[in-house]
Parts: sequence; C-alpha cells; structure tokens
Amino acid sequence: WELSASACYASSGNTRLCYYMITIDLFNEQGQKVIAYNVFRCWVSEFQALSDLDASGSAVAIQTITLQNEGWQRDVAVTEPTET
Repeated sequence: WELSASACYASSGNTRLCYYMITIDLFNEQGQKVIAYNVFRCWVSEFQALSDLDASGSAVAIQTITLQNEGWQRDVAVTEPTET
C-alpha cells in the first residue's frame, strides 16, 4: 500500500483522495479465521516506520499505522469454527 499511496499523493498532492477497501481478518490460536471485517474508503492518516531504538536497550521495533475510514461491515460469511 505504501508504494501506491506514495504514487497517489505524488500525482494528486492530497492523501485523502487515495482511498482503499481493506479486509481485517482475525485468527484463533489454531490459525483459523474467526472474524473478518470489510472496511470501506480507507486512507492512512499516520504511519510510523520504526520506534526509537537504542542498541544498549531491550526495546523492540514496532511499526504503527492509523487508518481513517468511511464505514465498515462485519463479513457474516466468516463464522467461528466449532471447538474440537
């Protein structure tokens, strides 16, 4: 998404014109999809590539992204599997 967002911004000068439709999938510990959400007309409002790292510390690198959207809907076709 980063390359397409950069290209969109470069051509329009406005990131709000660069909308995306995404799906958020949640999986259980067995790796089975249990819930899915379709998110409509998303755009990235904030992105942090890496947090501050210190070679002498024990910190971990975490990337963050903030998405704005104009609506979402649960995908009812995805149902939670029965436990075995």
